Formats: sequence, structure tokens, C-alpha cells
Amino acid sequence: MNAKDKQVAERLAKDFLNGRQYVRELSPIDAGGSGFIFKMILEDNTSRALKIFRPDQIDQPTLLDGFQKEGERLCETRHPRIVQGYEAGIQQFPSTETSLPYFVMEFVPHDSLEKVLSRNQLPPKFPILLNLLRQTLEALQYIHSLTPPLVHLDVKEGNLLVDMTSPETPFIKLSDFGVSKLVSREERTTEVRGTLFYWPSDWQAKLKERIPSNVHRATIRLPRNEIPAEVDLHMLSVTFQRVLDRLFEGQEGSYWHRSLSLLLERMNWDLQHRSTKGEKYKTAERVLVGLQTLERAPSLPPPLEEKGSLRVPVHPLHSYGEAVRAVLDCPWVQRLRRVRQLGVAHLVYPGATHSRFEHTIGAYSHTLLYLRALLENGNSPWFAINFGPRETKALAFTALVHDIGHYPFAHQLEDVEDWPRHEVLSYEILTGSILSKYPDLEKVFGDPGVILKVAERDWGLDRELIVRMLSYCYRSDLPELGVPKDVPRAWRAAAQLVNGPIDADKLDYIRRDSHHCGVSYGLLSDPSRFLSSLTVAFDDAGTHLAVTEKGRVDAEFIPVIRYAMFSEVYWHHTVRSFTTMLRRALQLAAKWQAGALTVENLLRWSDDRLLREVKGMAEKRGDGAVEDLVTLVMDRKPYVRLYTLVRERNPPLYEALTSDRLLFMAGRTREADAAMIEEVFGIRGLEPHHLLWDIPKPGKDKLGDLRIADLHGDVLAQDPGPLWKSLSENFEQWVRKIRLFIHPKHRPRRHSPSEEIKQTRDISARLGARLGI
Repeated sequence: MNAKDKQVAERLAKDFLNGRQYVRELSPIDAGGSGFIFKMILEDNTSRALKIFRPDQIDQPTLLDGFQKEGERLCETRHPRIVQGYEAGIQQFPSTETSLPYFVMEFVPHDSLEKVLSRNQLPPKFPILLNLLRQTLEALQYIHSLTPPLVHLDVKEGNLLVDMTSPETPFIKLSDFGVSKLVSREERTTEVRGTLFYWPSDWQAKLKERIPSNVHRATIRLPRNEIPAEVDLHMLSVTFQRVLDRLFEGQEGSYWHRSLSLLLERMNWDLQHRSTKGEKYKTAERVLVGLQTLERAPSLPPPLEEKGSLRVPVHPLHSYGEAVRAVLDCPWVQRLRRVRQLGVAHLVYPGATHSRFEHTIGAYSHTLLYLRALLENGNSPWFAINFGPRETKALAFTALVHDIGHYPFAHQLEDVEDWPRHEVLSYEILTGSILSKYPDLEKVFGDPGVILKVAERDWGLDRELIVRMLSYCYRSDLPELGVPKDVPRAWRAAAQLVNGPIDADKLDYIRRDSHHCGVSYGLLSDPSRFLSSLTVAFDDAGTHLAVTEKGRVDAEFIPVIRYAMFSEVYWHHTVRSFTTMLRRALQLAAKWQAGALTVENLLRWSDDRLLREVKGMAEKRGDGAVEDLVTLVMDRKPYVRLYTLVRERNPPLYEALTSDRLLFMAGRTREADAAMIEEVFGIRGLEPHHLLWDIPKPGKDKLGDLRIADLHGDVLAQDPGPLWKSLSENFEQWVRKIRLFIHPKHRPRRHSPSEEIKQTRDISARLGARLGI
């Protein structure tokens, strides 16, 4: 306060005290643009603040009106985060020969946030700053919830009073409502005044002038319906970003700095980073929810952190309690114990007898690892802010039930026309709609609705949320359902935890299958470093589960391991032989009228029982082809390879066979195939089921892109490196082979390598001629 203002203030104080015996002391402490501020001590030693309008501004009607409304509004509001008004009025001040408005308000010890910062009184600790932001948001939430809502319009450091009595727990109060406005839908204009620096850019642009300083004040006229309450959030964002940068200079890369900056960015009208595009906070209440996420310790919500463990190979489930047990104990889930994870692979790898049930536990356990890593490693504060506890639980629940529709040899049967895919059955079981198609299943497994009842009772989840989460995560497998509408942007990245290029399901099965098959491929990589590098990336396509530079090499191990597992286990030529034999047997059995091969039976039976039942039914029906095929599978007598085609040897032929794969695999080309084999190998007397084509479905199991991102979510690369890109693009060329198998009793005699090469070329030439290549 300069000397001239101090003299005026002392005269005003003397005038105000005249006739007020209850005021023991009145001393000037500050001078603002519209008034003088005094500290008032009453007879009972209670402190108050007094604000008297400046006499030299009496000819400014806008300022005068704003001052009077400020006093009235402070007296009307009742909130612990807003300066309380006690008395407002107009009094004659003889020293100025005029009447001036005044108001008495709560006295806040110490000073404004601006002055507290200039004196370095605020400890540079993030919890303290978060607490101050929360208190200010509570004040804004209150005035915005009034009827009609009140917009402050001048939120800045100078108008936030801070009680620093306890430096570790400072107390903040919002003050100075002199330019505030009541929200109205009226289109008539009103004068808006404030500090230009804190205004949104479109408001600043109306003045068509640059911003000289952060204290420059301006006035514009705006329609009342163009003054939304969220403009206060924008100003608050500008204010606290300045505070953040000042208190924590040089710490821009830290988790807390990035977290709070992300929160503030979503309040700012002008900032449009990829991570906040389309996700602006419109209410103080929503900001408080995000802030609460940051303030709590990063951890999984219950029941995802239950105490207890379930011992399964590879990775035990360490969060096993009543809620998880209640799901696993449902008969619809228990039936997965009778379904082998790898179908017929145990005929080549004897240890591969593990079940879908074990994989279900493993996929859930690995999903918790992913979720915990994203919450705790600090790479992506965006994920914790945008994906709440309920959604986190729903995603984990989805991982737990994602395979409930699996049945014996599902992947073989899904190549049969018009046969339901296991993803569809999973959805129908979860929603209970499966009973409308197969009502007899209720007698065997009970009401499938018990699964969602458990979710509501023990997980605290809404059934609609779970169904939406499942249908969104597996939207590419359930196209008939359509993509759920109005899905939050965070769901895209989160869904990739359970169904994406590096999802928890893949991480579990490559490790678990390696363990049970006795191969080392999936057990070579320690996933801990990879998990610690998980983050969220942003680009024009949306959000993506990604890894930082730290996880680049570890991420590249995933396609390498998958390549090895597909080449040596899943697509091993003998495994494919048994797979092809079984598929043809089931294709033929599916055509039986009132036969054993029904969806109801598949869901009830184990792998072994399915084989026994189909074989028994084939014997009764006199279907020698089905009986022969199933018997050979059960006795482990595989068909023999006659011909193998890899894409790189003859791309046109490979593509032509792939495009007609269903025709060849259904045996509809058997006459031409038998004639070709007779000409090349001299083999005669082939029955229709003696020649079997294995032409894999194109595009299945191909990896999508995996982004490499920096700590702020900006994409640095579309894939981790040359291995990822090469193995993804050339997966079909190196792994997906087309094979023609023949019944073992027609095994051709062995020839020299050169003769076998000639036979292969002859078959390729004859097939090419047939297909017009």
C-alpha cells in the first residue's frame, strides 16, 4: 500500500469506527482496484476483515455495482471454502463527503496464494498442492450448484486466501466475487471483467490485443448464455499450472507433475493434447473424482486384492478369495475342467493335458498383473484417472469369464459351417440367453444368471457394465452385437489388456503351454520388466495399450515366442494332422440328423467323452468314415503328409487355395484330388475321407500394431522393432502352411529327396492348372 492510499485508508477507518463501540481496533492491511481492506478486531477479540469501496472510483458505476453485489453474495453464501460475509451496507464517510458501500467478512490469517508463493512459504510437496486444489474445487462446486449457478470469473492466485497457520495443512478460501455473474440462458449481453491472462483464448481474441502481463485487466461484453460455469475451471487450471511449474521447476518428467498436469489440462479450454482431446472436464465434481483418484494410493479395488492364493503352474493366483471362488465354483465355469486347452496337442506333447479352467485362472491372474502394473508403475497417470475402480473390476471379471463358452475341440468345430463360435456362447451364457436356445442345459448346469448375481453380490458390479465390457473387449469376435455406443475412450486401451497384441491372455497361454508341453520358448522371458514398461499411447485412432522404450526389447520377445510356439507346437505337422482328422470327423458327424453332435452335448462333455460318443454313434449308424477317423485319433495313428505349401514358394497358388479353403476342406474336390494323387503317387482305391486338406484360416492369430510411447503418451513408433514387424507381417508366410494329408494305410513308399521335390512340384502344377493359375 503506497503512502497516499494509506492516508485515505486511515481516514476511512476513523469514519467507520465512529459510533461502533464493539470494534476495538481497525487497521488497513491492503488496497485493491476497487476497495481498501482492513483488519477489524472486535471487543471479544474476534478478527474480521472489512472492505470499503475506494472513494476515487465512485464515478465508476460498473465497479460500484460489482462491489455491492460482492458483499451481498458473500453474506448469502455458506461454505467453509469461501470467505464468509457478515454484514454489507452503505455508510456516510465524512472525510470523503460521500456515501460508500462496505462489507464485513471473515478474516483469513496470512495472505493470498500469490503472496504466499512470493515469500516461499508454501512447502514444495505434491500432497499439499493437491489438497489446495481440492479445497478450491469444493468452493467452485458449491457456487456452481446454486440456483441459479454463480460463476466467479476471476479465479487466480490473488483471490485465493491461504491460512498458513499449519504449513503442512494449509487452508484455502475463495474470495473477491466482485466480477462474478449469475448464469443465465438469456442472450442479452453483459459486461465481463477480469484478468486477461487467465481468460480462455477465444475470450482474449475478442479484444484483438496481446497479453502484456498476468495482471492486465480487461472488459468485454458477452451474451449471458456464453458464460458457462466451466470457465472457472479454465482459470483454475491456468492458476495451478503456474503454481505447479513454480514449486516444482525441473520436475516436469516426474509422475506427480505429469499426473497433475494431465488433470489441469482437462480443465483448460485451450489445451488439446492427444491424451485429453474430447475429454474436457465440464464440472468441478468431475475434476474432484479425478483428483480423488490421484490422491489415493494406487491399488486394485476389492475384491481384486483379496488375501489368499490358488496354486496353479507358471503363475499362482495371489488374489484368491470368496468373490473369485464364487465365480469359479459356478457349474458353468467348472465344466471348463473337462476341456483341454490344446485339444489334440497332447498326442504329440504328452504333458499338454492342462484345461481351459487352468488357463481361465491364469488369464485372470495375468490380467491383475497388467492392471497393477498400469496403476503402480507411474508410466500412465492417464489410465488411473480415466479408468475407475468399477471399470477395473469389470475388466478383471471379463478376463475371468471370457472362456466360459469354450467346448471340446472348439477351434476345430468353428471351421464347420453354421457352427456357433465359443465367443458367442460365452456372451450367451453370461447374459443367460443361451437357455432360450438350449433350455435343457439348465438341468445340467443350473441358471447361468448366477454368474452375474455373483458379480452384483460379491464384486459390487452392475450386470449391464459387465456385459458391455465383454462385448466391447471381444467386439471383433462378436460383430453381430455391434460395437457398444458411447464407450469411454479409456476402454479402448483397457480392452487390449484382455484382447490385444500383448494381452494378458497371450502372456498366460504362451507361458502355460510352454510349461505343459515341455518346451522352453515361453519360459525364457521374465515378464516383470515388460510389465513395468506398460503405458497408454494416444494418436488419431484413439488410445492404445503401449510400452515405453524400456520395454521395447521385452515386447519383441512376444512375437518371437508365439512364432516358436505356433511353429513347433500349435502348428506342428502331427498336431495339424490329428486336428484335420478330427475336424473332418466332426464335420461329417454334424450332418447327422438327431445325432450326438449338438451344442448341448458339447457343453456337457469332455474331450474324451466327445470322441467316445461320436465313435459309438458312428458304429450304430454304420458311418465308417467317422468311425475310422475317430478311432485313428484315439489310437494315435496320424494321417501322413503328402504335400506342403508355404506361401513364399508359390504365393498365387497359396492365395487361390486359401480363397477356396472351405471347398477343399469339406472334401468337395475329392474326385479331382484323388485323380491327382493317383497320377503323381500311383495310389488308388481312396475313399472320400482318405484325403484331407488343412488350409488355415487367413488373418487369424496375426498380431496388430504395438505402439512405443514416451511418458506423456506420444507415439514414438508404431511397433517395437524389426522382429515385431517382420514376424507380424510374415506370420502366414513362415508359419501358416497348407498341407494335404492321406490315410496312414495309403502311406506312399519313401523316395529320394529329389523325387519328393519333383512330386511336390507336380502337385503344385496340377493344382495351379485346376485353379487357373
